[in-house]
Amino acid sequence: MLDTLHAWDTAILETVNGAWRSSLLDILLPIVSYTPLLWLLVGLACLLSFRHMQRNDKDASSILRTLASALLLITLCLGMNNLATEAVKQAAGRLRPYQALAGIHYLDDGVWKITPSPFTPTKKHGSSFFSGHASNTMALAVATAAVFPPAAPAVFALPAVVGYSRIYLGRHYPSDVVAGWLAGFLIASLTIRVVRTIRR
Repeated sequence: MLDTLHAWDTAILETVNGAWRSSLLDILLPIVSYTPLLWLLVGLACLLSFRHMQRNDKDASSILRTLASALLLITLCLGMNNLATEAVKQAAGRLRPYQALAGIHYLDDGVWKITPSPFTPTKKHGSSFFSGHASNTMALAVATAAVFPPAAPAVFALPAVVGYSRIYLGRHYPSDVVAGWLAGFLIASLTIRVVRTIRR
């Protein structure tokens, strides 16, 4: 069973990272994986919330309190998720695809390279499992949808795009990404539930 799952994992990785490559994606997907983009999207979510509340004729002090609460909740979800992600990464120690396999395309100082064949790993401990980008974007999507429900369809597209980019960049296996999505969803959902329980 595990051998079959590993075979699927590697086959999907090789398809996304190799067969489905294009010069346009080589430019766009590294940008999608840029971490500060997360915080730009947090700011955009707050701006959308602000505009939504303005249209509903809420007073300025109420808007500021709501935005502060939203930002605090999103930051808390991301913080809790980061703590869990780093703990699991250290415990799992899985090598990233470009550190473990031959024929993997990856970026090195802005230049695309391919791991040679045959390839002998030089590292014994890595940080591939699970994907922090996948878990963080999912946590961000869950938190943003909780404070601004109309944004849900758009924000839940973010984890999908970012997760795909991590496989394309040779940084993660598909299983790393799926595990990251699940972790981000569960951690953010639990954090929101705890915060709302305390506020009540």
